[in-house]
Amino acid sequence: MTAQVTIIVPIYKVEKYLRACFDSLLRQTSPDYTILAVNDGSPDGCDAIIREYVGAHRENMKGIRKENGGYGSVLQLAIAQLDTPYFLICDPDDTLEPKAVETLLKLAKVSQADITIGAKMIMHEGEPVEEYDAAYNRAYVTLRKNSVYNRGTEAFNDLFFVDPSPHAKLYRTEIARDIHFPEHVSYTDNMLFDLALLKAEKVIYTDEPL
Repeated sequence: MTAQVTIIVPIYKVEKYLRACFDSLLRQTSPDYTILAVNDGSPDGCDAIIREYVGAHRENMKGIRKENGGYGSVLQLAIAQLDTPYFLICDPDDTLEPKAVETLLKLAKVSQADITIGAKMIMHEGEPVEEYDAAYNRAYVTLRKNSVYNRGTEAFNDLFFVDPSPHAKLYRTEIARDIHFPEHVSYTDNMLFDLALLKAEKVIYTDEPL
């Protein structure tokens, strides 16, 4: 089956978290995805872990090693070579719920959305308590779950209160093709959401933490 979603994992100095991240991606209930692990010149043991996992899961996982250029350079490289209609980013110190790809892809296809947004759980290292985060600023707006937001409507403006971090966001690949990311600059993941939102015609949100 041809993959519909590429999960991009930008990797730099995250050796202690990487296995948990990869394991969560490989537990997805949907078969319609592939993993692209991009080692951004990490000087620790990340490369050995990537090779281990790619060797064991060649059917749906690929690894790339490049010189260090920062988060933006990883996105630039990865998005340029995507051959799937959708992609999402999972930072290596994060994990995805088993139904994340299935849920996001189903919503995207039903709604024909350019961006599909999910909620998240915040976990602090060393603390057992998880905190629900709706992934937007609830002090100013209330997003409608499982409803399409169309460009040109007043409701669409509520999306500018969404947390721009990459957590549980599925993008239609074509809306990100011509975005250019600076190298060695922080928070370029936020830049991806902001610029993609300016181009999106349809967006859908779910309050399910993914």
